[in-house]
Amino acid sequence: MKPFVTANSLRFDSWSPDSQWIAYWRSERDGESPASLVFANVLTGEICKHEEVPTENIGYGYLLWQEDDSIVAFLNLEEDAMGGQPCEEFTALNDFSPPEWDVKISPDGRYRAQYAILGWEEQTMHGETTITDLTTGETIVSLQWDTGVNFAHRAGPSWLNNEIFLMGRAYDQGWIYASMPERRVGNVFSDILGLDIHREQFVSGLFSQADPSTDEYHLLVDGGGPLLLYHSELDLLEEIPFNDSTARSCSLTNKNWTEGKFWASSSDEDSR
Repeated sequence: MKPFVTANSLRFDSWSPDSQWIAYWRSERDGESPASLVFANVLTGEICKHEEVPTENIGYGYLLWQEDDSIVAFLNLEEDAMGGQPCEEFTALNDFSPPEWDVKISPDGRYRAQYAILGWEEQTMHGETTITDLTTGETIVSLQWDTGVNFAHRAGPSWLNNEIFLMGRAYDQGWIYASMPERRVGNVFSDILGLDIHREQFVSGLFSQADPSTDEYHLLVDGGGPLLLYHSELDLLEEIPFNDSTARSCSLTNKNWTEGKFWASSSDEDSR
C-alpha cells in the first residue's frame, strides 16, 4: 500500500467514473470540522485542493459525477451546490437539486432496478427500490426502506452480477440485497459474507466491484475490524493488512477490478 497524502482529517468521497481521480474531503483540524474538496490523480500523482469548495462539516459534503464528466459538489444538508471539474475552478449552482431517482440495469439487460427518494426527515432518507423484469414487465421486488444521509453514498445501488442487486444500508434490516428471480431480499453480512450480522452496526462502508464478463464480483467491508475483501469467484473473505481505525475510509475503483486498486485512509496515534 502506497501512502500519498496525510492530514488531520480525511474522508473519502468517490472515484471518478474512469477511476482516474480520487475525490476526498480534507481538514487540518480533528473531528467534525470544516473541510475542502481535494482531487488526486492516481495516474499522474497530481493533487488539487479546491478551497473554493468548502463544507462546514467534513461529514456533510458529497459529489455527484455527471455523464459529461463534470461534477456537482453538495456542501451541506441544505444541499447548496457548486459545479466544476477536477483541478478547474468550481462555481456556485443556483436552484440545483439532486436526482430523485436512480436506475441500474443488470449486466445482461434483463432487470431494471430503480431507487426513488420519497422524502427526507432530518438525518433520514426515505426511499423505495423497485426491480422489474424487462422481458415480461413484471415487478419482481418493491421495497420501501430508510437509511441515514451519511450512508446514502457509501454502498449501492449496484448489480453484483446478473441476479444479485445491492440496495444499501437500511435502518431496520442492515446492508440488504435482492436476489433474482426468486424475489428474495436478504442481509449481505449473513447470507453472502457469512459474518455475524451484529458486526455490521460498526461498518461505515460496503463497496462493490462487478465484472460483467465473468459474473464475478468483489465486496470491500470497511469498519468494525480489519478491512475485509470478499472474492465471489472463490467464496473467499480476505483480511487486508491495514490498521483498524474509526477514522478510516476506503472504496473500490469504479471499473475494471483487474487493475486491483482501492482507496484507504486511517488515523495514526497522532490523529494524522
